[in-house]
Amino acid sequence: MYAKSFIALDGNGRLTGARTAQTAPYDRYTCHLCGSALQYHPGYQTEHPWFEHATSGLTGDGQHCPYVNPDTCEIRLVKRLQ
Repeated sequence: MYAKSFIALDGNGRLTGARTAQTAPYDRYTCHLCGSALQYHPGYQTEHPWFEHATSGLTGDGQHCPYVNPDTCEIRLVKRLQ
């Protein structure tokens, strides 16, 4: 599982937020940092919508994307906040 992202590029190359993407949940979304394919997760009653890197759609730059390989200190911070 990769880190959640709340912004992405839509099929037209425009930056869009996860809440805005609810109007077109089946559009093609890519990472704004590395260009890899993203999977859209719709919002539920307890969670906001988000994007996640698709395991099969990583580009060469995707291997170095901070959403794919977060820093160790970021992982510790997230675990503390949970």
